[in-house]
Amino acid sequence: MIKGTMSKKTIERDARALQWIRDAVERQGRFPTVRAVQQAMGLSSVSQAAAVLDRLEAQGAIEREGRYRRLAGAKGSVPVAVLGTIAAGAPLLAAEQIEGYLPVDPAIARGRSLFALKVRGESMINAGILPQDTVLLEQTSTVENGEIAAVLLEEEATLKRVYREDGRFRLQPENDAMEPIFAQDCRILGRLIGLVRSYE
Repeated sequence: MIKGTMSKKTIERDARALQWIRDAVERQGRFPTVRAVQQAMGLSSVSQAAAVLDRLEAQGAIEREGRYRRLAGAKGSVPVAVLGTIAAGAPLLAAEQIEGYLPVDPAIARGRSLFALKVRGESMINAGILPQDTVLLEQTSTVENGEIAAVLLEEEATLKRVYREDGRFRLQPENDAMEPIFAQDCRILGRLIGLVRSYE
């Protein structure tokens, strides 16, 4: 549907959606999800929100970069390598093979060395980290007690909350049904700074 054939109500709703998206990007540093748009605009379904975004894209107000969206004219995003899959349940060998790139807003990257990993498993669900999420991490070898980090344990990587206590590491899941992992030595790969979730 081209703009000239849209109803006044649709045009006004799309304009409100675009303004809300601009505000959300400024607040969060990233483009909101389709479900977030649906909830903010009071729409009855995700498909209605997707239709709003499709119209805004057709009008040139927003752009796609792969399967991700951004505001038209926004400064170029920073490509962050997605390195295989990381387990958030039982540790899983994380092969450092680039599966693709995640476009990240420069305001979030801030010149830091970042990488991304895909989540599989449910050990971090109480922290809001779900299977199929993509976690964004800052490359670092040290974290504060209680921070969530990607940890290399022997040759396997896992995402856990990290504690140093009694001369060892406690890798604590965020799932009441799971027990912590204790290790005398492990390698911190990166600190969690964000995640991306797709509803499509």
